Amino acid sequence: PKSNFIGAMIWKWCYDTLIGMEAGTGKKLPWLATKWKVHSPRKLELWLRKGVKFTDGTTFTAKNVEFAFSRIMAKGSRQRVFFKALERVEIVNDYQVILHSKPDNGMLNRLARWGHAMSLKAKGVDKKIISRKTLYGSGPYILTEWAKGRKMVFDANPNWWANSKYPNRPKKVILRGIKSSVTRVKALQKGEIDLVMGILPQYIPQIEKNPKLAVADIPAVRMMFISFVTRNGGPFADQNVRLAANYAIDAELLRTTFLAGKAVISGSLFHPWNYAGYNKNDKWHGYDLKKAKAYMAKSKYPKGFKATVYATIGRYPGDVKTCEALGGFFKEIGIKATCRTMPYSAWKKKRKSYQKGKGLGEAAVFVQGYGNSGGDPGNIAPATGGCKGHSSVHCFKDLDVQIDKAKFTADPKQQQIEFEKVTAMMKEKAIFKILYKTNDIYAYKKGFGFNPRHDESFYVWEIDMSKVKK
Repeated sequence: PKSNFIGAMIWKWCYDTLIGMEAGTGKKLPWLATKWKVHSPRKLELWLRKGVKFTDGTTFTAKNVEFAFSRIMAKGSRQRVFFKALERVEIVNDYQVILHSKPDNGMLNRLARWGHAMSLKAKGVDKKIISRKTLYGSGPYILTEWAKGRKMVFDANPNWWANSKYPNRPKKVILRGIKSSVTRVKALQKGEIDLVMGILPQYIPQIEKNPKLAVADIPAVRMMFISFVTRNGGPFADQNVRLAANYAIDAELLRTTFLAGKAVISGSLFHPWNYAGYNKNDKWHGYDLKKAKAYMAKSKYPKGFKATVYATIGRYPGDVKTCEALGGFFKEIGIKATCRTMPYSAWKKKRKSYQKGKGLGEAAVFVQGYGNSGGDPGNIAPATGGCKGHSSVHCFKDLDVQIDKAKFTADPKQQQIEFEKVTAMMKEKAIFKILYKTNDIYAYKKGFGFNPRHDESFYVWEIDMSKVKK
């Protein structure tokens, strides 16, 4: 399947992964693989579940795993980036495979998020057809209707292998795309929908006043940060300017004011569910106006300059308000910043223009978020800070070298050390102002039996309809 973030969230509704993951803890669970053995960072053996049927009637075997990864590793695949270390799939027998790779301690994490199994009958079928007609999956649901931009309708797969494990899951699910935060909340209050993801903190009080509704917010994986464009010269190519900007921004004030405290201040790009890199003791540059002014004074721009802050509209919690607030923070150190907000698609194009070398000498800043739901430090670090990162406006060769060293270090303890060095280099260079890790906030009808997840996923089959109040 090929889609955007929402697509990534619902792929598993129709296409099973090999590994499952427990909500909240990130503990790996049996799924299409019933057990596994990590022989080394280069060799992972998996024993596959028997009796699994795809919705086209064919049987799941090791050949389907081999086929799935042949598609993933093909040029143009969106999942290819997650499995760059994979070298080959060895079939031991119909229900046993070995994944051979370059040193990779994160394979289990990726197999819980990506690497969906697919019927051999999908070979040669156009990707758009596979996405719209989910006849090639073995998952809990089948996509039966898709009105692009409006809704998707899923019916329970009557032949799903885990039906007995989730006997009370919803038999029909309608997924509606409602872009406006206000409209989503109103639809819930009117009883038009049962559950909403991505509730903004300012709507929590009015939802909680409704005796029929409830709110759940849980620590999650999305990191919010400010990225200073360093690639094209200009003021933010000056390390002293970046340090000044870091110390001028009060992340705690943003967290408590615009996110109502529904976030956790972070000291790095890595969250607790990453297989390496996270250190709870990491601290980023805090708020210190005296230090900010001192760094600005010894920069090449002691009298300040003009800058543009780019932010999305409603893509991330508090994105517009954060953009506006940055103007006030920067003013204290002589930077006259203009806030420009726009839809995500336009924001992404603007960032791409800087990546391609446009805007030479300009002072630009991006308010960014990155989910890293697969728990892969080797993904988020190069993606946001590397020379070829799809979300990066930076290029420091020494940082790229350290990221690659960390990614391919075999010993887990040493790999942790190497990723901590990545964090230290990012902090020293001050290419970001790392703000916080946001909470995921859900609003739903009381009695709705579901367990909110930490990984920006929503497993609809985990809803227990027997607990739903009529």
